Amino acid sequence: MKNKLGLLLLTLTLLIAVMPFSLASLGTYAQYSCVNVQTILNTTSVNLTTIWYNTTILVDGELMSKRGYAFNYTFCNTSKLGTYIYDYVDASGNVYVNDFEITITGTTFTIQQAIIYIIALVLLIAIFILCLYGAIVIPWADRKNPEGVIIGVNEFKYIKLFCIIFCYILLMFIFGVSRSVTANFLMYNNASQFFNFAYWFMLSCLFPIIAVSFILTIVQFVTGKKMKKILQRGIPIR
Repeated sequence: MKNKLGLLLLTLTLLIAVMPFSLASLGTYAQYSCVNVQTILNTTSVNLTTIWYNTTILVDGELMSKRGYAFNYTFCNTSKLGTYIYDYVDASGNVYVNDFEITITGTTFTIQQAIIYIIALVLLIAIFILCLYGAIVIPWADRKNPEGVIIGVNEFKYIKLFCIIFCYILLMFIFGVSRSVTANFLMYNNASQFFNFAYWFMLSCLFPIIAVSFILTIVQFVTGKKMKKILQRGIPIR
């Protein structure tokens, strides 16, 4: 047992002597932003050996620029979400390892934040389902008798239109929250890209849809007023 313990201590000592090793995160950065891979060392030069993403080498053997004791390499290939690991070596042969995170927003979620987002997502989905139910159930057409003659103007059509617009806005927010959860907490790249595209697409269409809905509401309101006057005169409308 003593021999094994001595051998283990000797091995660890040799590893420390041959390759001083440190691991500390550089931080979290936004997707597509440039990251300053930097260090401060009392050495003449520092060579950035590799930058890894999963099993892919993105940088292989680059000399870091020097300014005093500070060494820097600007890395901009940050389209993938997740952890990037890089290692560098100084003029004495000492090797150092570090990493940085890439998320959509440049932030990471804690467990507490993730729980809040998930609760908000569940509430948004529940309200969306209720609103969608109202949009489906509430009739759009005016009231008619069995012969197909209009006997009354449907005032609930405005509520139906409001439910449709509100469902659209809720769905947009659902995509936005899902994008944040999948990107910043689950690190699920494909899902976050889908939710991100859906969110921005719906956001770009929001103003035209609201404008069309506003015009449609005015048209329906004016038409309804005219129909009420006609019905009050006892004139049948089909």
